[in-house]
Amino acid sequence: MSAWLALLVAAGAGQVPVEPLRQAVAAAYARRGEPLPEWDPSLARVAEQAAAARAEGLDSPERLGRRVREAGLGDPAPEGFLVEGPEPALVARALADRLPPFPGANAVGVGGARTPAGQVRAVVVRVQRKAWIFAPREVAPGGTLVLRGRLAPGLSRPALDVEGPDGRVAALPLRTDGPAVEGRVILRAPGRYVVEVMADGGRGPEVVWLYGVVAGSGGGEAAPRPVATAGGVAPERAVFEAINRLRLASGEPALAFDERLVAIARAYAEEMASLGILAHVSPRSGGLVARLARAGYGYARAGENLARGPDPMEAHRLAAGSPAHRRNMLDPTFDRCGVGVAAAVDPTGQRSFVVTELFAGG
Repeated sequence: MSAWLALLVAAGAGQVPVEPLRQAVAAAYARRGEPLPEWDPSLARVAEQAAAARAEGLDSPERLGRRVREAGLGDPAPEGFLVEGPEPALVARALADRLPPFPGANAVGVGGARTPAGQVRAVVVRVQRKAWIFAPREVAPGGTLVLRGRLAPGLSRPALDVEGPDGRVAALPLRTDGPAVEGRVILRAPGRYVVEVMADGGRGPEVVWLYGVVAGSGGGEAAPRPVATAGGVAPERAVFEAINRLRLASGEPALAFDERLVAIARAYAEEMASLGILAHVSPRSGGLVARLARAGYGYARAGENLARGPDPMEAHRLAAGSPAHRRNMLDPTFDRCGVGVAAAVDPTGQRSFVVTELFAGG
């Protein structure tokens, strides 16, 4: 109750009362017969800030993810939804009618603001929270970051990856006791670190917690890494070239463009798009080892990155922001790569792109 009262008290000039917006979100879920996610005060702050900032970042999963991490949360794939109109009642009604489904969402926040032109803007931010892990946002250089928490039921084999200020990624031990997890990371150099926990939910590893930590003061969440747009280059080739730019900047040799891997990657991207999934293990084709075997592809080591975004380069940017996915991109034992891209449409008609990045060596 206290968090909700604080949100109501905060509503004033230039802001919008939150209660009608919350009621509209609840009405949208009730109409579909779906359980209402838990109200999250931190997500509500993210929603209110996004509404006040002209919804900046809602068009980019990476930028919205940065907002969520700046709020001290580690949810890796937040979803934002925006409604704008002339009056609060009309906006609330539109929100109740138009809020799309988000399967699996279990935490939600809503906020509103008035635009300089006097319009009312409402923003809803939802996540499918799979880990309740807590860690400080700032640690002194040379200090130890301690993260503790638990994973959602059904997750197993958690793993901890950390990307340091130099862009290098290290896999570190993670203690487990049933769903409880605990990790310790020594932040030897000042700068920004990205800390990630992955776990297996039955369809291969997935990111369940993605967190930004600063060693020293004045860091904060880093700006997005620059990734060139396709610029007329075919999307699959453009993503491949972005991977090689990242490798060269990190002192690793460029990968060879492998047409056979492209065909395998493209076929799996299209399969995931048709099935409406993003998973390393598919009910149709199985896992990576099975897909490579069916194609008769020889290798000593192989890796696979999967991502989805509003365009192929944004999907790649999301993958590059994950330490475990970045480790695949920089792995010195890989010498060739193939990228597949497929367009997907969710049940609400929202268009996105599924990207598969395959790596092989030996």
